[in-house]
Amino acid sequence: MMKNKSLIEPIVLASSSPRRNTLLKDLNIPFIQVPSYIDEVRKANESPLDFAKRAAQEKGEEVR
Repeated sequence: MMKNKSLIEPIVLASSSPRRNTLLKDLNIPFIQVPSYIDEVRKANESPLDFAKRAAQEKGEEVR
């Protein structure tokens, strides 16, 4: 059974990346694009996983 797109809540893309925009469109995922402008620099001794989690959290808080 196919879902009605109007019933699907869009996700928020907190990025200005044209590639991410294209990927979501190609996958037919409803989204709104709200770029964030956080400083995406890894801190000293911060693991890639911790950096990804922190950046995602900061982006989400900024565009909320």
